[in-house]
Amino acid sequence: MRAANPQAKGGRIARLAGSLCRNPEFLAFCSARNPDEAADYIRRVCHVESRAELDHDPQACHLFHELVRKPFAYRTAA
Repeated sequence: MRAANPQAKGGRIARLAGSLCRNPEFLAFCSARNPDEAADYIRRVCHVESRAELDHDPQACHLFHELVRKPFAYRTAA
């Protein structure tokens, strides 16, 4: 896990991650009981300390898309 950059602000990807964490279907997808647990799931899977890092760390962004967003989208499209 990289150290969080206190000056990094979240952008489009961080906002998407935040939105997913409030989605009841996403909570079920990641077996979270609440948005905080869903946020923990995203940070753990993407190896970040803050969702804001998703917009500034290319590897974390890749992990988010491949391991979180795409599988969730595939599951909900079925």
